Amino acid sequence: MPRQARKDLITNFVHIMAQGINKEYIFQEDFFKKKYWSIVQKKVKDYNINLISYCIMDNHVHIVAHYEKTEDLTAFMKRTHTAYAKWYNCYKNRVGYVFRDRYKTEPILDIHHLYSCINYVHNNPVKAKIVEKAESYQYSSYKNYLSDEYILTSKILELLHISLEDAKEIFIKSKDLDIYSFRKKSPEEIIEKYLKDKEASCIKEIICKKNIRDLVVLLKENANLNYKEIAELLNISRATLFRIK
Repeated sequence: MPRQARKDLITNFVHIMAQGINKEYIFQEDFFKKKYWSIVQKKVKDYNINLISYCIMDNHVHIVAHYEKTEDLTAFMKRTHTAYAKWYNCYKNRVGYVFRDRYKTEPILDIHHLYSCINYVHNNPVKAKIVEKAESYQYSSYKNYLSDEYILTSKILELLHISLEDAKEIFIKSKDLDIYSFRKKSPEEIIEKYLKDKEASCIKEIICKKNIRDLVVLLKENANLNYKEIAELLNISRATLFRIK
């Protein structure tokens, strides 16, 4: 059995999702998927970012990554998508946006959520009924986990707080980790955990735009609350909330 993992909040892990404009199949052909992945591999070397897992589907992509600075993550995604968009438009002899809006990011709350995200990303093609088994899909990091290549470096294993043997147990043999299980946490539990990490006893002690913005993201994404509910929960006006976000 894998050893017990730490349960503390992980603020530097993120689940990134990006989709083609108008849900277009911007990665439909294998050639496009290979091109996108080659750009990712090239651009990631310029920033302090560790790729944990990825999956390139026909019209969207999933990436789980670890970063040191937010600006590194932002620059990496911007340059990656700008490079792919320019190449795609040139190849297709088209103009205009290639990606739908800005990529989406979901903060990863704890180790269980991190492990669940990795398994979710790897099993995306299975859920889409493209393949029957994750190992049959060529354009995800699952094959790297199987062969110990590229992804499961000593640095990544250190970030995941597991050994190579544990990684095999969790990400290859086990398929029962539910990415949404962490959403069972109540808003109160999320706030309590956030305050604990900030060494604060109440919301008033952490009042600033950045802290409130981070807390709003956690509550909106992980407790399925709307802005009205969040404003009431934090005892601030919706006008103030919208100015902050």
